[in-house]
Parts: sequence; structure tokens; C-alpha cells
Amino acid sequence: MDAASVTDLRDLDALAVWFRQRIHPGELKHLGAATVTAMTEYRDDNHALKRHQPTAGLIAAAMTCHAIDVITGDDHRLDQRLTPLLRDVHTQYQRSGQTPSARGPMILSHKRLTSLSEPLQHKVLRSVDAKLPVIERLRYRTRTPSPRAPQPGATTAAERGRYIPQYPWPDWIIRFQPLRGAHTDDLAIDLASALLIPGNPVRNIYATGELNPWRSNISVFLSEIAERYPDVLTLLCNIAAYLDSQATPIDYRRRRATFTDIEFTPSTHRSAPGRTPTPVGAAGCCTPAGTCSPCSPAPTSPIGDTR
Repeated sequence: MDAASVTDLRDLDALAVWFRQRIHPGELKHLGAATVTAMTEYRDDNHALKRHQPTAGLIAAAMTCHAIDVITGDDHRLDQRLTPLLRDVHTQYQRSGQTPSARGPMILSHKRLTSLSEPLQHKVLRSVDAKLPVIERLRYRTRTPSPRAPQPGATTAAERGRYIPQYPWPDWIIRFQPLRGAHTDDLAIDLASALLIPGNPVRNIYATGELNPWRSNISVFLSEIAERYPDVLTLLCNIAAYLDSQATPIDYRRRRATFTDIEFTPSTHRSAPGRTPTPVGAAGCCTPAGTCSPCSPAPTSPIGDTR
């Protein structure tokens, strides 16, 4: 048996097991009522106790047919076949009572996905691109010609943070600004964080904590802009790939470690050059005691008028 046939058999087995765990009986109607009944019995909470199910062969044949359709099918017609493999984080598929189409964006099991061959991974990721959350689309680089699963333990994406500033350059912000407008600070923070996502095996805030540990969710802005301009995700992945291969002359991680945050206390604010010594909380001041006084003249900039 040649290598290609061995790969196909391994993919067939991995997909069949994956479908058996995730597929809803109602999605097997095209295989006949007997198959739906058998899968319904298999979904019984006590099915693990049935060591010798009379319908085990029928279920195995149904899963094999479903898997073959995925392996041999056209990329543009696989989204419906692959829908059962999607899941969300908060509910179990068999207990939710909802079909995947009635629920929001979902994710793929990373462990199951990496059990497939690389070509089949590409096919699966391309087909389910539109159904994945925007963060997962970035993580798997589904909008690029070579979507792929991140390698467990890979540090390339984490090291990319060395070459990304916490607040990107103004010309970047202008280029990513949507036509309908967006808050500049939110856009800048999310843009920097998004560049840490492609190829990162770590999820959520743990992947972006180096740049913005206080910000827990960047998907709102990205979801809105990706819905209107999906090529933005391709651009972000291309920039990340460039930083991985070319890097930049500035080590922003070292800069962040050297120039740490400075606490600007009310007493520091009052003693700033050019600020008149107006007593805080005194008569005629519009701020209460213990806070900074905006009534005082603004300090003179050491580099002159910056407007």
C-alpha cells in the first residue's frame, strides 16, 4: 500500500470518529430512517454501557460515508458536511437542543483537527472559514492560501510581540480605519493585539497579554471590520508572516521593559512646569479636594506648540 493510501485511511478513521462524537442524528436523514434511529439510540446517555450494539455496523458505515464525502468532495460544497464538527465553548452539542445553524460562531476541536493530514486540514479550514469566530480565522489563517493549525508549543507568535509596539504607528491606523470610522485608540490597541493571534497556539487574553493585559476581548472590532472587509484578515496574517521572517530594527519588548509605566499622581501633576500653584479644593476651583485642578493653565510643552 502506497503512502497516499495510508494517509487517506488515517484521515478516514479520524473523520469517522470525529463525526460519530459530534453529528446530530437528524443530519443523517439522507442515509435512511434506520440510520437516524440507530444514531439516536447511540446518543442515549447510557450508550457507553452497551458494549455490543446490534446497530454498530450501521453507524460505522454511515460515518464512513460522511467522511468519504469530505475527503473526496469539492471544497465549495463541504461547509454543510463539516458543520457537525463545529462546537462552541459553553454548551455540549448533544444537550443544547439546537442545530449548529441556529447558534453563533463556533470553533473546531484543535486536537481533532491536528489528527488529520495537512492537505485535509487545509480543506476543512477553508470550508468552515465563514462559520468560525474572527479570532479563530486569524489563528488558523483561513483567509490565506495555506491555512493551517498552530503547532503545539510553538513560540513564533509569542516572539512576534518583540517587534510590535503597544500603540501602532499612525500611518497603520489610518490604513486600517474603516470608512464609517472607529475610535482611534480602540482600533490601535486591537490592531496590535491582532498581530499576535496568527499561528498562536495560546487562546484569548493569554495570547495578547504582553501588549494589553487589561483588555479581555478584541473580537468586537475585528468582527465588525472583517464582516465588511474580510481581506483585512489576510492583511493581518501577511504582516504577521513578514514580522516572523524579517522582524524590525526596534526591539519593542526591550523598550517596554526599559521604559516602564510612570505613575502620574495628583502631586506630580500639580508640580508640573508651568502650572500655577492653585490650591486643590480651594475656593474658585471646580474640582473637589484630593483631585487634580483643570482650572490651572496647561503646562508649557518643552518642544513648543505641537498642534
